[in-house]
Amino acid sequence: MEDERVGNQQRNQVLELLGAALEQGYLTLDEYEQRMAAVSAAMTVSALHSQVADLPPQFRWDPRPGAQRPATGPVRQPLTEEKARTFAITALVFGIASIPLTVCFVGWLFGIAAIGFSIPGVKGTGSWGKAFAGRVLGILGIIFELGFVALVIVSQMAKPAP
Repeated sequence: MEDERVGNQQRNQVLELLGAALEQGYLTLDEYEQRMAAVSAAMTVSALHSQVADLPPQFRWDPRPGAQRPATGPVRQPLTEEKARTFAITALVFGIASIPLTVCFVGWLFGIAAIGFSIPGVKGTGSWGKAFAGRVLGILGIIFELGFVALVIVSQMAKPAP
């Protein structure tokens, strides 16, 4: 297996590992560039192995199909339907609250929160509508806040000087 030829997919896997090693400070930019050139020209499994052999275990390359593990951080679990529903309802509540709170000059904060919570909320199949409504209301809350602030500024400028 060590002298088996490699293709673009295997080269890309090793390039990703080298990129992660660079990001985490295990390689200098010069070392990364040299290894990147060697990986691009590699023809066999052993040539690819030699480029990551001296790196910590999380950057080792395994040529077997499905044997690769991520080199950076923990594996993210997919968003469950229940969590997506929770995000969607939270987005809707913040979006609704953003509109009347414009008169307190904090509606824009609630609008931003509504938009933020709506992003994972739209990933649920049953909660898409709530998340979208929360996003729209959050955007409206921000727009109303800007209008209200402009109205206050204009009304202060229109007052005659004492």
